[in-house]
Amino acid sequence: MSSYLLDVTLAWAYIDSGDLPKARQALERTRTEHQQSYIVRQDRALEGKRAEAFREMDSQVQAYAAAQIFGPLRAAEFYAVMGDADKALEWLDRAVRMGDDREDWLRRDPLLASIRQHTRFQQIVASVAYRRQQRSRASTGFPIH
Repeated sequence: MSSYLLDVTLAWAYIDSGDLPKARQALERTRTEHQQSYIVRQDRALEGKRAEAFREMDSQVQAYAAAQIFGPLRAAEFYAVMGDADKALEWLDRAVRMGDDREDWLRRDPLLASIRQHTRFQQIVASVAYRRQQRSRASTGFPIH
């Protein structure tokens, strides 16, 4: 595995644990040619100062996030950390509609703490739980009503 992938993976582990300064250090170790990759820019946006963070999370990074399986959740985390609950919830809803059904993780993701008490957050997570329950019933042969 390249050092770039190791640094990005390490950064994700730090981000998922809520340790944004260590995530930033891991991302800063990536070589110069990787600094402008969408993955690095999206993750680096989480740790930047407000103006810098929004520069990193530009329309190109958002388009990249929208096209990746875990990209919408990263964008939701970004907006939650930046204090924009409406955008965070919009991206979280997109993540779930794209198939991110990690209910337990959504309930404990430290970067989503600022939106966890919002009614819309509870509805989104409840929809994940409901769909998982329906899939479980369908796979066991019980009728779905």
